[in-house]
Amino acid sequence: MLYTCKEILAILLAMSTFKGQIADRKAVLYSDNVGAEKATARGSAKVWDHNHLVHQIWTVAMTHSIKLWVERVPSKENLADCPSRGSDELLSELGATFVTPYMDESTLDSVPDACALSCNRQVC
Repeated sequence: MLYTCKEILAILLAMSTFKGQIADRKAVLYSDNVGAEKATARGSAKVWDHNHLVHQIWTVAMTHSIKLWVERVPSKENLADCPSRGSDELLSELGATFVTPYMDESTLDSVPDACALSCNRQVC
């Protein structure tokens, strides 16, 4: 459950960071975590903390008119995992640039304590 919480929180952080670029557009969200993928696609989760984060994801989508679609990506093909594995070589080759993650205070304040503690709030 800890990893699922972190994965859903990562989706929320990405949505918060890039909401300006994807507002009023269709966006495909790729996840390599089945729990995060299913909960986000369904719009709810059985675990309260996860459910709250998923609600926040869809609130960002609704507020910014983002037509969100969720797809599964195998872990080996997930480009977003490269930096967490200590490698940004492929992303650099593809011309990716670093964007400082951002989550506004109202969203950050609404992150459930259990998830915040499991992530030490350092992710945000």
